[in-house]
Amino acid sequence: MWCKGDGGHHETKVSVSTPTTGTNHNTCAVGANATISSNGRGRVEYVWSVNGKVVDSGSTYFGGAGSKSVELNEQSLSGDAAKGGTVSIAISGPNNRDSASQSYAACNKPEPGATSVKVSVSAVHDQSTCKDGKGSTINATATITVNGAAKNVVVQLWSEVGGFSKNVTLDFDKAGSQTVSYSLPAAGTNGIHAKATLAGGASDSSLATYGDHCPAAPKAEKEAPAGA
Repeated sequence: MWCKGDGGHHETKVSVSTPTTGTNHNTCAVGANATISSNGRGRVEYVWSVNGKVVDSGSTYFGGAGSKSVELNEQSLSGDAAKGGTVSIAISGPNNRDSASQSYAACNKPEPGATSVKVSVSAVHDQSTCKDGKGSTINATATITVNGAAKNVVVQLWSEVGGFSKNVTLDFDKAGSQTVSYSLPAAGTNGIHAKATLAGGASDSSLATYGDHCPAAPKAEKEAPAGA
C-alpha cells in the first residue's frame, strides 16, 4: 500500500552530468561544476578529484525528484598539473553510485609586462668594399632587451652624418632580447645611435662610433736618377 504523492515504492536513483571545467590562466587554477539529478528523496554525497587526487567533498539532500548544481572552487595548479589534466566527480546516493570526468586546459599564465628596456649597439668596420672605390661599410647590430612581455617596442636607429635612419617595431612574448642588424656606408668619423622605447614610455639609448678607414693606396717608388 502506498500514499498518493510519495512516488510509489521505487528506489531512488541518482546521476551526475559531465563536469564543465574552466582554467583561470591569470592565477593558474582550475574550477568546475556539475549537475546531480535524483528521481526521489535522499541524501547524495559527492567527491571532487583533480588528476585522481581528492580535493573537495560535500553532500546535498533531495526532498524529491530534481536536480542540483554543485561546484568545485578553483584549485591551484603546479608542476605537471599546470599542463592540463582531468577533473572528476563521484557521487553516492541511497541506492546507487555514479561518476563523470572532463579534461581541463593547460594553464597559460601571461608573462608579466615589461617595465624596462635596454639597448646596445655595435659597429663592425668592413673594408671589403674599399677596393671598389665605394668606401668602407659599417655593419651594425642593435640588441634590445626587455624584462617582460611587450608589444610595439619602437626602435629608432640613425647616424650622426650621412642621413641614415631606420625605425623598427618589435613584439616580445616574454622577457628576453632581439637584435636588429643593418649596413650603411661609412662617412668619415661617424656614430650610430639606437634608441628603444616601450609603449609605457620607458626608454634607453646607445651609441657606437667608428671611423672611415680604407687602406691607403701604396705609394709608387721613385726611380733612381740615371748614373746613380
